[in-house]
Amino acid sequence: MDSITIGEKENCTNWGFVFDLNSLYAHLERITDPRRPKGVRYSLATILLLIILAKMGGENHPTGISEWIKHREEGLVKLLKLPREEVPHHCTIRRILKA
Repeated sequence: MDSITIGEKENCTNWGFVFDLNSLYAHLERITDPRRPKGVRYSLATILLLIILAKMGGENHPTGISEWIKHREEGLVKLLKLPREEVPHHCTIRRILKA
């Protein structure tokens, strides 16, 4: 995915489109998680949110997305109040992107 589409009714200024992360997260929580519950450490919504943030940061490939997330680990853990003191492993991110 190289671009996004913003609806006509959305309020987009010269500074860009501003949205509430909690609102986005709430929408992502509606997506059914195809993974088996055993061993799941992060919700699908959390992983998808991290992927979206990396995409907005300019990353287009799984390796770049994983690295972007890992390089911002400390801040993302605090900002998103992750259940662990680390971000999801790059293999987890790749599996989600592959699904």
